[in-house]
Amino acid sequence: MNKGLLNDILVNSPVVSNKGVVGKVLTTSLNYSVILPLNNPLFKLSVMSKRSKLQGIMESDIYGNSYMNLIKLGSDIAVGDTIITSNVSTIFPKGYPVGIVTQLKESPDQVYMSAKLNSFVDPACIDQVIILHYIKDLKYEREFEIN
Repeated sequence: MNKGLLNDILVNSPVVSNKGVVGKVLTTSLNYSVILPLNNPLFKLSVMSKRSKLQGIMESDIYGNSYMNLIKLGSDIAVGDTIITSNVSTIFPKGYPVGIVTQLKESPDQVYMSAKLNSFVDPACIDQVIILHYIKDLKYEREFEIN
């Protein structure tokens, strides 16, 4: 991206487009930044089902396929559900669109299942993004920490 520290771009800033989540800022210099796209295996995101509010972690494999993982068997999730960023995310605000569930699959341990996602955004096809200047207010979480 052709913006950097001179434009107040910070590492871990959320990156979105008009269609949804694109990724996050990985590194930045004075005049440019590198974005880690959501379909990279190193990118992890706390997500939830818009319909049922079921929480999970979005991860991608080396082929760029994205999945919502750590879903307890029997949970209320279905093919066609819209997946959005959750309130647990420390980088993204709650409610940004991520993708649609296209398939459900049980894990071999038969404790969890995963939901294959079709992302709303293909980072390889984007030429403009929006960098959010978002810092989560962690004051509430600190008030309830167990010492």
